[in-house]
Amino acid sequence: IVDSYEVKQKIALQDLNPDEKLSILINLDKKLADLAGRYLSLNDMLVIKYYINSEGTKINSIIPKVNLFYFLTINNGDKSIQRYQDFAASAGYEFLKNIDYESKILEEVKQLKNNLSRGVKAPNEKLDVVTSPEVTGIAVHESVGHPYEADRIFGREAAQAGESFINPSMINSRIGSELVTVIDDP
Repeated sequence: IVDSYEVKQKIALQDLNPDEKLSILINLDKKLADLAGRYLSLNDMLVIKYYINSEGTKINSIIPKVNLFYFLTINNGDKSIQRYQDFAASAGYEFLKNIDYESKILEEVKQLKNNLSRGVKAPNEKLDVVTSPEVTGIAVHESVGHPYEADRIFGREAAQAGESFINPSMINSRIGSELVTVIDDP
């Protein structure tokens, strides 16, 4: 295969000068100044790749990436709450214009303040828990995702990231409780 592809940008990364990029952070910082402690970061990069293999494949790609990261801390007396998140895409700066990130972050600050001031401590007993997709996703990724990766099962990643409790003889067999089903469906 000989081919090339490019993620098209409406507002190209190189079309915004450093001052324009910095103004995105400064404006957001001003809106959050009296609401939360914050760390803000805006990054972009243009990833240019050339893939070739011994079978004659040659593929060129150009992929712009934009990432707006925020870390918030809100205090209320002796209580505090933190949240971090990012808005990221393989796109140009039109991505940020299209998602209304400022309103989303300000709404999140409002929700965090509400949780902090009106939240009730969970009872100290066994109970059912409903978690957000982020918490569930991280827990499943760490406890189920990593152990089932072939490079860990076959020991090829042991030095970098650890081994798995699963070994090759367990492939295609039930592992764990019948009460739990995990489906990976991106």
